[in-house]
Amino acid sequence: MTCLVGALAAFSWSHVKATRALYRLQHTNRVKLETRTLLTGLVDAETGVRGYTLTGQADFLDPYTSAVPLISESFDRLNRLVMDDPVQQQRLQRIQMLVETTLTSLQSNLDSTDVASSSAVSAETRLQLLRAKAVMDQARSEIAVFLAEEEQLQLDRSQALQQRWTATWLLITALAITGVASSFLTIRLLRQLGKQLKENQAHLLKAQEIGNMGSWERDLETNTLRWSAQLNRIFGRPEALVQTYADFLAAVHPNDRDWVDKTIAAAIAGTVEHDLVYRIVLTDGSVRWVHEKAEVVGDAAGQPRCLVGTTQDVTERKQTEAALQQLNSELEDRVSQRTAQLQQLLEFEAALKRITDKVRDSLDEQQILQAAVQELACTLGAKSTTAALYDLEQQTATICYEYTTLAWAQQGEQFQIGCDPELYQPLLQGHCFQFCLLNPAPIQEPIATLACPMLDDQGILGDLQIIAHAHHIFSEQNIRLVQQIANQCAIAIRQARLYQAAQKQVIALESLHQMKDEFLNTVSHELRSPITNIKMALQVLTTAVHQLSPHPDNPASIEACARVDRYLTILGHESDREIHLINDLLDLQRLDAEMQPPTVELIDLNQWMPPLLLSFQERAKVRRQQIQAEWESPLPNIVSDPDSLKRILTELLNNACKYTPPDERIVVAIQVQSPVVQIQVTNFGTAIAASEFSRIFDKFYRIPKTDHWKQGGTGLGLALIKKLVEHLGGSIAITSQANWVTFTVEIPQKWTPLPC
Repeated sequence: MTCLVGALAAFSWSHVKATRALYRLQHTNRVKLETRTLLTGLVDAETGVRGYTLTGQADFLDPYTSAVPLISESFDRLNRLVMDDPVQQQRLQRIQMLVETTLTSLQSNLDSTDVASSSAVSAETRLQLLRAKAVMDQARSEIAVFLAEEEQLQLDRSQALQQRWTATWLLITALAITGVASSFLTIRLLRQLGKQLKENQAHLLKAQEIGNMGSWERDLETNTLRWSAQLNRIFGRPEALVQTYADFLAAVHPNDRDWVDKTIAAAIAGTVEHDLVYRIVLTDGSVRWVHEKAEVVGDAAGQPRCLVGTTQDVTERKQTEAALQQLNSELEDRVSQRTAQLQQLLEFEAALKRITDKVRDSLDEQQILQAAVQELACTLGAKSTTAALYDLEQQTATICYEYTTLAWAQQGEQFQIGCDPELYQPLLQGHCFQFCLLNPAPIQEPIATLACPMLDDQGILGDLQIIAHAHHIFSEQNIRLVQQIANQCAIAIRQARLYQAAQKQVIALESLHQMKDEFLNTVSHELRSPITNIKMALQVLTTAVHQLSPHPDNPASIEACARVDRYLTILGHESDREIHLINDLLDLQRLDAEMQPPTVELIDLNQWMPPLLLSFQERAKVRRQQIQAEWESPLPNIVSDPDSLKRILTELLNNACKYTPPDERIVVAIQVQSPVVQIQVTNFGTAIAASEFSRIFDKFYRIPKTDHWKQGGTGLGLALIKKLVEHLGGSIAITSQANWVTFTVEIPQKWTPLPC
């Protein structure tokens, strides 16, 4: 009875261990299934982004959008499943980091992808694709190691489960032997244990079905096999068809049969491990992959007696690997094609930039077109390149520039546009096209030609023609390059012609400027000299008249002398006005011509301003006007032209005195508003309409009916003031209300020459 109780306890403990082994086997299978789900999601994400980037088709984004949340969920489930395995947990963390890096790179690639220009993948986008692929390959490698570890665990646990069931059978046998000598109660217990053992066997079969694997045993003496039911299903053969080792080899794929047989023999001999993957052929002709592991069991003498092992169907994994390899191969092919297209595009852009730079670097029409034809010929490998210019009035096209490797040259030849409408009509309409000449003179052999108009928004200027061998077909990129260069040539030619016209105008203006200077010098001499002579003659005549004394008894002589004196005074006054007018005109012309810069010096306004105002006090007093100065002392020193500044203030004060009625004020105010000094001259008792502001500084313009003292004037004063102020780098403005007018002058505290 004691033996029976011990056997029952051992059986119970063995049953517990077998149940745990079954649970671990099911747990491992869930890890494998979840890992394959993760791998599928990664493939969908990567291929979706790559396909979208390379083709621009939005359909590729659907698997990517669906895969991203599934990947996150798979990681959550896997982290929970491997919590009891620190090694696998650490490996899963590395995989998760790699996958997150990959997804970030893929999203960055999507963000930088422009669908509208997807035909030209940028170098940066291509680099991102390559980086994402490198990280993805590393992640796949880690996943493969992770999956291999789980498969090894599954195999080990399956074998452990098999051993547990074997141990349980041995215990049942021991219990049965013990039960022969036991009581009726023991027999009942054995029946219950047998029932439980059958249930455990059913669990084992279920576990093998879940793991898609089966167990087997081979007797090395008889070469007979004993398979589990699951293994029969894997091989697709009824149990009766596989009874010997020869039957097993017959099921192995012919291409794998020989090395499988040799590997198993070597494993029995102990030289290699019994761990191999091979193909089998089912009765319906289909091929499947299996993974087989086994151990040799020896007899008491240590000689091999049998092989015990497991075989797992890994067809799905192999198909996934093959699909991944095929997908990677296709993607690599597409990337290679896209890379080649990108390289061509980069070469196109480089050639376009190189030729465009050479065309833009010159304003010489000859250099522009010669550089264009030479660079196009070298870039496209053409036999000849020509540039023709059109004369639409004469209806002619003249080949002005050529770069050729042919024995015949066309440069200088002229063609009538109307004589070849098939060529020139499309060009005149702005079309670029290619054609083949079968027997052009003088080479008498077919040639392919690409003709492109040099056209801008103002019209056609000419054409570029690229000549190649007869079988050459100009690609879309070739045509686009020639079109771009033709457009750049048209712009450059137009600019060169404008430049040449501008140069001619500059020469003409320089000539006019020189003539103007000569005219001013002549006017200065020819006008001033006679007036000076007249002035001198008047002075002499006045002196002579004053020396003549009228006869006191002759009233007529007294009256005549008075009349002569009055006439001489008028002549003197008018000659002064004439000299003043001539000086103003010459000063204006000199300022317009900007013949010389101001002569600047340091001016102490505190010492300089009072004498200037004092010179007007006497005239203002005679006219019952008041001149007031308003500024805070001390005033700053300024660097300017004192003669010009004095002329400005003198003219403004003259005008103020001229247009201010009696008993009114004239105020001169100075304010420092660094870096300028503001001088205001305000006269009261008069006003100027705002409509006159725009014309008041024009030459010879005078405001009617504002001269209270009937002094007259030339209308050049304010025009000259404005020129002088601008000459000093300042500005002048006018403001007026109902009873006052203010002229505001602003000049820099320190005059500096304007930049050229």
